[in-house]
Amino acid sequence: MFSKDTFYLLLIVIHTGSVQSIYKRWKPNTNFENPSNWNVGRVPCGSDIVKFATGDALSPTVYIQTNTSMKELWLPMNGEMIFGDNSILSFTDTATDDASCPDADGELEYIRGPKEWVDPDNWCYSQTERGDCRDIPLLDSEKVPGLYDDVVFPPEKSFFVTLGVDMAFKVKSLKISGSSMSTSSFKSFVQSADGSRMFPSPNQGAGVLSSVTISRTKCKTPKSGCSSGNDQGQILDEICKIYKDRCNRARCQSSLTPLASCCQICGGLFNVTIDTGFNITEFESILQTQFLTGKTGTEMIVSRLSIKEDLVQVVIRDKTGEVSTKTAMDIKKDMDNDLSRGGHKYAISAVSFAVSGAGIGPNGPSASTGKLGGGSITGIVIGILIAVAIVGLVLYLLNVNNRRNLRNRVNRLTQSASNATMGGGNPITRRIQTLRHNFNRDDDLQSIGTELGTINTSFENQMFGEPLDDRNIQDFHLSLSESQPPTFDRLGFDNPLYDTKESGSTVKESSKKKKKDAGDGGHL
Repeated sequence: MFSKDTFYLLLIVIHTGSVQSIYKRWKPNTNFENPSNWNVGRVPCGSDIVKFATGDALSPTVYIQTNTSMKELWLPMNGEMIFGDNSILSFTDTATDDASCPDADGELEYIRGPKEWVDPDNWCYSQTERGDCRDIPLLDSEKVPGLYDDVVFPPEKSFFVTLGVDMAFKVKSLKISGSSMSTSSFKSFVQSADGSRMFPSPNQGAGVLSSVTISRTKCKTPKSGCSSGNDQGQILDEICKIYKDRCNRARCQSSLTPLASCCQICGGLFNVTIDTGFNITEFESILQTQFLTGKTGTEMIVSRLSIKEDLVQVVIRDKTGEVSTKTAMDIKKDMDNDLSRGGHKYAISAVSFAVSGAGIGPNGPSASTGKLGGGSITGIVIGILIAVAIVGLVLYLLNVNNRRNLRNRVNRLTQSASNATMGGGNPITRRIQTLRHNFNRDDDLQSIGTELGTINTSFENQMFGEPLDDRNIQDFHLSLSESQPPTFDRLGFDNPLYDTKESGSTVKESSKKKKKDAGDGGHL
């Protein structure tokens, strides 16, 4: 049994590119006694009803290394359980008052599904096979086992691992429950019934199950370091596909994305071309001692990359870049001075450099005093004034347009009503009537007559056959009743209500049920 993992953070890290043995240990397990494998966050106990997945879906191998009781246990249709030494499952109908076994308020369900090999969070870094996990800064691609890593699936644990499709992983060594694997033996194990429960095959048509090559080779250039091999291609793409959504937001302007990484950072990046005599351990030691000592919260990652044969990447980062950018610029200045004198201090022949912008957010320079600068305040005020002016102009134009449309509509309705009252009639008479309605004064009518010019003031009435003369034309107009605009009812309609009917179906799944009375509890 492994001791309980202890995690601690190294704020300033010397990268392990020159370390001969790097162990990557798989963290998740499918053990019965793992609380995270159950829907209520605790292991079965007392009078719980315990259920594994029903149906034909593949269930993982479950290792049981505990003594506990329950009321019922529903076994999976397609699964496997392995009992450790002296493990006991007993069955009872008696409820427990144990405070450590609260009522589950229903059934306990086993919920552990497969975990991805390329997920960086599923691996921990250790310098020994059984050593504590160390939570240290690494490039995202370096957190997944690489070409010179020793991979360990610890004993007395069961696993459910998705290898993915169409990828070719390469590792130095591989142990599963204490047994060392070769490339061929691991392939045979994965294809066996037991192995397929730990490393399930992909769905039909999804692709070919990824391979794992166990090279048993060490880094051939330990002095200058070696690449993990995961820093480009499909493996890096799959790592970032999973990990990118978990990245913390970079709290700086013009953030940077290192090679072989998925997340943006604040600080500085160096791509260094190494020269004859380069020693990665000495290189890291100079940077650590001269530039990073005492700078809490600033991290350094030095990595050999396979993108270019003589490339070393240096990452200097912190949360906002407030300290790391200054540190990176100091390092760059020192490297330039060394290059001008022959490059003997660092044993490098060239260096390219990039730095992020000013920090933002709670710890950024813009918020360090708790006040906004004068330029920021001026910009905000001008922006607000422009926005208010635009909104006011839009409202004014809408109001003018609405009033104009309303006036035109009233005029059209009035004209239509006048025409309806007059009947067909003489067009000149309708013109005079409309103008009279507008002005309603005799002197105005005289001016309108002048405007129209010389006209005949009588016409032959088709209805009566008697023409009107000059003497009674005025009386005729005055006898006409003033037309009133018609009143239009505002019509509406009822919006019908639609009944929403919900239907459901209940799917019942059958499982094999294993139950044992309390009085008959015993070893399984």
